[in-house]
Amino acid sequence: MVIVKIPATTANLGPGFDCLGLALNLYNYVSLEKSKAFKIDIIGEGKEDISREKCNIVYQCIQAVVKKAYEKKGFQERIKKREEGKKDLFTKEDFETLQITLTNNIPPARGLGSSSSALVGGALGANYLLGSPLSNREILRIITKIEGHPDNILPAFWGGLVVSTQLDDGEILWSKTTVNPLWRYVVVVPDFQLTTEKSRSVLPDKVPFSDAAFNLGRVSLVVEGFLKEDISLLGKVMDDRIHEPYRRDLVPGLKEILETLRRERFPAALSGAGPTVMAIVESDEEGESLGRRIQEMFLKYEVASSVKVLLPNNSGAEVLSSTEIEPLIKN
Repeated sequence: MVIVKIPATTANLGPGFDCLGLALNLYNYVSLEKSKAFKIDIIGEGKEDISREKCNIVYQCIQAVVKKAYEKKGFQERIKKREEGKKDLFTKEDFETLQITLTNNIPPARGLGSSSSALVGGALGANYLLGSPLSNREILRIITKIEGHPDNILPAFWGGLVVSTQLDDGEILWSKTTVNPLWRYVVVVPDFQLTTEKSRSVLPDKVPFSDAAFNLGRVSLVVEGFLKEDISLLGKVMDDRIHEPYRRDLVPGLKEILETLRRERFPAALSGAGPTVMAIVESDEEGESLGRRIQEMFLKYEVASSVKVLLPNNSGAEVLSSTEIEPLIKN
């Protein structure tokens, strides 16, 4: 049995569309264990919505990892030798009748990387149970192929702030920065789901040259702001012209909220594909106050929401021992 702990993520951070992501201290857990029959249990967020069938993305990712492992030279022979002395080792057949438990604190389809956390947990768990035959790069390539883009996957995997891109041949390049551990991330989560597919469907095929130039300058300074721990700089450069303007109609009140926060020099952005709004502050008190203000602005548009004031996660996904897993659900 293995349990993997995976952090939530906030992607884009304004102008860093599909290339910036940051990990937060809100966690999902993926547990894998041998069973006589395939089963998926879901506890916490998404228990009414997430599939318990083999089409579940965690199961699909696990099978992709197993397939890749068995394709590696010498792996099947190594499995046979290991099986002779250890009955608890996992083989391909064990993954067909797997017991998967998803314990979720990250709300799905809200722009906080719930699907990426699930994929990272499934892939790391499967690789661990196979004796870690795949490298991190191989695992990340598998996950990115399923997810489609690495901006949430990499911070969920590594923690911190991650800048990433994918080359034409599929190779993923990234750079991780450890961020200020004391900054608070206010996430105001509307009480409705917005799938990545729907949020991407409103984006244009092309953007004006001036908008691309606008974002390029700002995304460079967003990274600089995190490197220098300059929250005042971030408050000036986290605006965007590539994706947020096209997604505003999908999130009632978003335009007013972001314009208000940015006018007051708060670093603020639509989190990932939305509908969550994220802002950065320097204390719990400031975070709670700002969270209430954003809630009130959402209510003007008849949108109920919840507030979380989170810290960054700089360590990424972790494999846990049985003594580290209680309680998994945070109220």
